Amino acid sequence: RHIRVMLPMFKRAKMITHLDTILQCTDRFIDRNLHDGQIHRHLVSCCQSLTMNLIGFIGFDYDFDVQTDSPLKIAFEDFVFYAVHIMMMPWLPRWLAKIYLKFNLKYQRAHRFIRQVTEKIVEEEQNQQYETENRRPKNLIASLVSSV
Repeated sequence: RHIRVMLPMFKRAKMITHLDTILQCTDRFIDRNLHDGQIHRHLVSCCQSLTMNLIGFIGFDYDFDVQTDSPLKIAFEDFVFYAVHIMMMPWLPRWLAKIYLKFNLKYQRAHRFIRQVTEKIVEEEQNQQYETENRRPKNLIASLVSSV
């Protein structure tokens, strides 16, 4: 379901218009993380941060400012880890998986933090839409908020 919504945004013709944004994010990533004479052992984590920033800017017009050790990135990693952990156990009854996630403090903390960030983004977008009611939505989050 999410792929159907996001995939049309990331087709080649539409990506060309976002080339400046991609370059700005990549330049900022290089300036912050890659230094001469340094061995980069956490390159995968850095690339994940870059990808989250790109999706944030292009899809939502929002700066997540996700660095390798930011609270949002840590919360997202914890959330995905435990969710995938549960999905990889198909033999586990659904009710038991729900109980496991309900009492898993790391998962709950990550879920709560991500929910707060999401609510903040939606609230900011709603405030912007009240100011500019007649404009057409320019990104995914604006489209979703305007349809509510």
